[in-house]
Amino acid sequence: MILRSIALRQGRRAVAKPARCLHSSATCLQQNQPIDAASYSFSSRIQPPVDGDQVARDYQAFKHHQRVTNSIGSVVSPTYQPHTQVTKPPSPDDISLELLLASQSHLGHSTSLWNPANARYIFGVRQGIHIISLDQTASHLRRACAVVRGVAQRGGLILFVGTRDGQERIVTKAAELAGGCHLFDRWIPGSITNGPQILGRCRTKVVDENDKEIKGFEEQLEAKGALKPDLVVCLNPMENYVLLHECGLNNIPTIGVIDTDANPTWVTYPIPANDDSLRCINLIGGVLGRAAEAGKNWRLNQAAGGIVTYAASHNLATPTADQIAAAHEAERSFAQNEGFNEDTDKRVVTSTGPADQEADIQENVDQTMMSAFEYAQFADFDEDAIAAAFDMHFPDRAAPETTELAELREKLRRTRSALNVSSDGEPTYLESTQVDVKTGAELEEEAQDMMDEPLTQQEAAALHAQEGGKGQNPYAGGSYRGALKVRKNAADPTLRRMIALKRHAYGEELSAEDQEELRKLSESNKNAPPADEGDYALKRTS
Repeated sequence: MILRSIALRQGRRAVAKPARCLHSSATCLQQNQPIDAASYSFSSRIQPPVDGDQVARDYQAFKHHQRVTNSIGSVVSPTYQPHTQVTKPPSPDDISLELLLASQSHLGHSTSLWNPANARYIFGVRQGIHIISLDQTASHLRRACAVVRGVAQRGGLILFVGTRDGQERIVTKAAELAGGCHLFDRWIPGSITNGPQILGRCRTKVVDENDKEIKGFEEQLEAKGALKPDLVVCLNPMENYVLLHECGLNNIPTIGVIDTDANPTWVTYPIPANDDSLRCINLIGGVLGRAAEAGKNWRLNQAAGGIVTYAASHNLATPTADQIAAAHEAERSFAQNEGFNEDTDKRVVTSTGPADQEADIQENVDQTMMSAFEYAQFADFDEDAIAAAFDMHFPDRAAPETTELAELREKLRRTRSALNVSSDGEPTYLESTQVDVKTGAELEEEAQDMMDEPLTQQEAAALHAQEGGKGQNPYAGGSYRGALKVRKNAADPTLRRMIALKRHAYGEELSAEDQEELRKLSESNKNAPPADEGDYALKRTS
């Protein structure tokens, strides 16, 4: 057995050796041949010769096979492109489970945040996250599309709301398709329940069945109040509970995207989906906008054929021909006063020059009105006080129209006209277009020059005499502005006391009035115990 195995092992080795020797000898014999000849002989042994006729026949057979089998097999659909959901939103007929899955509509929140009312919308749990059933999402989305289409067919006003970051584009696009309104900023509480107060200044118009404006209803619309939406589509109900609550109080139906952590009873028609995914929100908003567009187009097509698909419920009386003519005349006169007409309206709006000029005018007018307000505030909007401060009983002036008092009253009248001072002295600012830049600059310059003029000795003595003429004259060497401030300080004892304390604290020279105020303060605090640091500070000032 041992000899047999050795023979077999040595026999295999002996058989292999001649092959190696033959290969070595062949290599040695061929090493003196040229390289090109060796490569040619090697390639000639591997590659068969090319037959042009056979290649042509093979190509014809391939084209024939391609033509025969071109219509056989599956159809490759276009790839998913989420960026087109805003520019080209899909229609309600394009809703599919694959599209919802690609939009991440099935992803919910953590199981610890779920609302038990959403149990019927949940498909299961994966890695601690609830998975929303796409069948439920598709069915509820189709139902919401039917509701939106029905409201648009009846001429209803649809409001699209999306207040999260990134939802501005889809909300605006959906409102544009539906011909409704949009909101991507904060909801103002009371816009529905207290609409006449918050939205009372918003312009309202009346349109016909072709959505063209009808003139003559202006007086009736003023007493009508603010409009209320017929349907509200809310893409983020978690941040707009106040809006949904106001809609519920006014019986306004709502549509909302409900995630697993939201309460589905907040809205009338919930759509279970992922409200945190911008792809999902763009898909739902675009589909609802397309549904509203379909309803609006159907209504306009019916109206073009003379068929009105809804009954008007505005309770407005039809305006007469005189009212319509008066409305057109008022609009025409307003455009002429503002410098616009039908020919130059578009050109002025699209240019940048008037906008920049209007911004500069607004800035100058604001500065002018603030200076005028300061000028009138020193006199408390009282002509008698200004007369006592500026007219120091000059009997030598014969003509009242040339006196300084007359000039001052004229300036005060212009100041009141710019500020629209009411009868109780409270300033009410007017529109900036009622004060031009030239008049405002002139008013500001005159006010500053008048307030900075120095008082004469006669004027200072007259002012001091009106206050009793005791002690040092505080008006000597001052200006009109300083005189008005002194009179205001004298009318307020608390202010005089604070000024005296400030001068004493800073080590300034105290006048007789300041010493008298400190003496009164010391006497008033003489019997008061030093309860805290403030009382001690008051005692220390004496």
